[in-house]
Amino acid sequence: YRKIDSISSYHCSISTKTMAILPILVTRETAWKLEIGQYMCINGRACKITEKRLTKGRNYIFAIDIFTGIKREWSVRSHHYFYSQVDVPNVIVKEFLVIDICDDDMTCMDENNEMRTDLKMPGSDPVNSCDSDKELCEEIQRLFDCGDELYGTVFFAMWMTAIKSFRVDKILI
Repeated sequence: YRKIDSISSYHCSISTKTMAILPILVTRETAWKLEIGQYMCINGRACKITEKRLTKGRNYIFAIDIFTGIKREWSVRSHHYFYSQVDVPNVIVKEFLVIDICDDDMTCMDENNEMRTDLKMPGSDPVNSCDSDKELCEEIQRLFDCGDELYGTVFFAMWMTAIKSFRVDKILI
């Protein structure tokens, strides 16, 4: 399992430049080695494992899609469990300072002072958003308009990007 420490070369749109520096999107792992809290792909979606269960000859792994919040399930017969290979997505969680918000587009800066203009407000992508994203979007916009310094937590996995939480630093004048 290989983790990528730097997100500066990770781009969410496929371009010639990106193809030359592609990070590892998924790796293969034996299912029984995965722990609660780790990530795996279920139906081609990056999910965080929340529960593992053995019932009547079947092993189940329950997980939450990190982008939509939908609960997903993976199962296999018990005697296949110890050698079943699953995809494990390379999930990168990074915090960015929100510099500007214009419609659904956000301009953000990372700890290396590199600017990102390809980040979208939560809920702007109908395929990869959940019910709480609209409320999160409204809260981010309200606090940004008040002049608070916002830091968004961004998830990057399998060519998808989403801001899933934020924190506020009050600006002292």
